Amino acid sequence: MSGAVPILEFLNVSLRPASRDGAEMRDIRLRLMPGDIALVRLELGNESIPLADLAMGLIPPDSGSVMFQGKAWAHMNPDREIRLRSRIGRVFNEHGWISNLSVPDNITLCERHNTLRPEDDIFEEAESIARAFGLDDIPAGRPAAIHPRDLRRAEWVRAFLGNPSLIVLERPTLGVSIEHIPLLIRTAVEAASGGSALLWLTTEDPVWSSESLNKAQRYEMRGGLMQPPEGSRHG
Repeated sequence: MSGAVPILEFLNVSLRPASRDGAEMRDIRLRLMPGDIALVRLELGNESIPLADLAMGLIPPDSGSVMFQGKAWAHMNPDREIRLRSRIGRVFNEHGWISNLSVPDNITLCERHNTLRPEDDIFEEAESIARAFGLDDIPAGRPAAIHPRDLRRAEWVRAFLGNPSLIVLERPTLGVSIEHIPLLIRTAVEAASGGSALLWLTTEDPVWSSESLNKAQRYEMRGGLMQPPEGSRHG
């Protein structure tokens, strides 16, 4: 991959906590090339760190730079920010739905508004991804009417739709039956094989210990620092 540009890069990023109870992040360094997966085990009690918001340029760091596809978010104009964010799929730590849209419309919104793909193709791809996650169909109706377990897997569908350059997964297996976790891991590995980069934040042992993710970069959040696991040789 000589000459390839990282999809996501954190260059000595630090962020002070937004509140007295918030978590600090210090000197975060990370580089994700196409096909890379970074698995970050969050510190219990500090699970809601805004690492995903930093990755997407939604908040600025207090120091350091966050780069997406070779450009610092801080140096982009709003139009370019919007265009590049359309290339990022995300599962949110908490509720991430537009309440007055149906779940299918939520899932396909980005692709329908930011590509020239026929809508039939977009919905067909979404349905195919849904089946890969064990859903018979994409849940119909608005998010408030859908069972949380099914809604979480529908959020997986949205994150992987359209072959994103970057996929950010914030504790995506919370509230999901353990039998479905291997389906997400398999799809994540397949997406990486196709050239996507993945940033996966987790607190759950079935994800952290998965042999299918043994090629992932692994980090642990400890006291505001993101470091390789103790005893690891990963640098």
